[in-house]
Amino acid sequence: MSTIQTQFIKEILQSEGKRFLRNQGMAIRKELKFKTKRLLQDRTATVLSSAESDAVLSIKTPHYGRLLDLRKKSSKPGKAGARTTSKSYRIHNRFVMGHYYAIGFRLMFDFTDEVRNDIVKRFKGRLSNG
Repeated sequence: MSTIQTQFIKEILQSEGKRFLRNQGMAIRKELKFKTKRLLQDRTATVLSSAESDAVLSIKTPHYGRLLDLRKKSSKPGKAGARTTSKSYRIHNRFVMGHYYAIGFRLMFDFTDEVRNDIVKRFKGRLSNG
């Protein structure tokens, strides 16, 4: 894998990580009323690269955010006996899977000649300035 492709992958992962945090943050603010704001503040998205040929998007969120996404079932007495209702906060799974598929789609189809030339120009600019 070339340096240009590696740089492209890193840029895609960085932009999707930022987009993940922004979109999930909007949903958290909409769904939950909370006091500590740890669920919002303790989230990070970083791109890790251990070698020239690979990059990994690491998203860290508080563990209880995943639990809030699970359905809670409660029983309420009704006219026909106990009625079961469920409530979940859609703040985890839909964002993780949605961005997972978005990353795959962008990696498959966004690497065009125009993008390649743009990355080459930026690399040449860095080399001439530094």
